[in-house]
Amino acid sequence: MMPVGAIGRGTIADYVEAVFIVYFILIFIRILLTWVPRIPYNRTLRAVVGFIEEVTDPYLNLFRRVNSYDEAAARRAAASGPDDVDAQSKVADLDLANGRIEEAFDRLLGVVRRTSGEDRNKARLHLIGLFDIFPPRDPRVARARATLSSLLF
Repeated sequence: MMPVGAIGRGTIADYVEAVFIVYFILIFIRILLTWVPRIPYNRTLRAVVGFIEEVTDPYLNLFRRVNSYDEAAARRAAASGPDDVDAQSKVADLDLANGRIEEAFDRLLGVVRRTSGEDRNKARLHLIGLFDIFPPRDPRVARARATLSSLLF
């Protein structure tokens, strides 16, 4: 018997499911909004649309980028140029889209470790953009952020 007020696994699973449903609805709304060429200005409507864009665009932008990549060519370019930020970023996007999250983060952390100047900053910014796809408290993001901080400072 569970104590009164205790949260069980089923309750947590229901909340997680509800969050995913809401997120998918927001993505669907965002996609529909791309079909509307111009929305009349209204402060409240603009705030709602801005919220939807801010929440969904990091996720959608990843797939917009990945759809334009030739995976085999991107992987060949990354293998032949370990310091090529663009090639490594493309493969990190592909890895992330295929569920290999730690590999994506590690790939870009390696680029940050091996490069300097503008290349290092470009890899850092791309990595931070990938972090935005996940909840801030995701342990994979926390580990990668800690590693990034130690590489930079």
